[in-house]
Amino acid sequence: MRRRQLWFAILAIALFSVPGYSQDKNLLQDERNTIEVFEKASRGVVHIEVRTTQESKFEKQVKESGAGSGFVIDREGRILTAFHVVSGMNQVDVILGGGRRLPDRLIGTAPNLDIALLQVDAPAEELFPLTLGDDRTLHVGQKVLAIGNPIGLHNSLTTGIVSALQRSIEGSPVELEEALLQTDAAINPGNSGGPLLNSAGEVV
Repeated sequence: MRRRQLWFAILAIALFSVPGYSQDKNLLQDERNTIEVFEKASRGVVHIEVRTTQESKFEKQVKESGAGSGFVIDREGRILTAFHVVSGMNQVDVILGGGRRLPDRLIGTAPNLDIALLQVDAPAEELFPLTLGDDRTLHVGQKVLAIGNPIGLHNSLTTGIVSALQRSIEGSPVELEEALLQTDAAINPGNSGGPLLNSAGEVV
């Protein structure tokens, strides 16, 4: 009996020593999942600031600027984003989840798929790659989470469901015919290039 009481005491200490445990005990399981996915995945989501500038003999003018999102795919510093976020811009800065601002190099594009691949030089311990999931396992009605930087607000989360699969939109290239995922998760200007995640935290 004494040994059993000791184990219960150890378990209680372990549980209540977890930060926020007492505050979290009233959360629903689905809420816990959302929080866990966001806390883990948001470290790998980056904020992208873009500018196109024109220099004259006397001044440097910013002709156009914008912002988007992206996510780290490996510890070598490669970042996936949307091609339209960086297209035509001659200065691109990446802000990591931890707040470090870095210049990057554009190392690959697939304009028809609206994909661009960037490269930053950062220590591996500051990079948190997201796992790519299998979109063939998705179901209509499944929960999805979008993390990005809408209207320049760093690491904002919205949630929704998979509304439909195998969608096409007018003007889509042939590669994307019946290949698009429809969601009701709020996607605002600045979210472009950011990940849509399933409940396991995988990019879908």
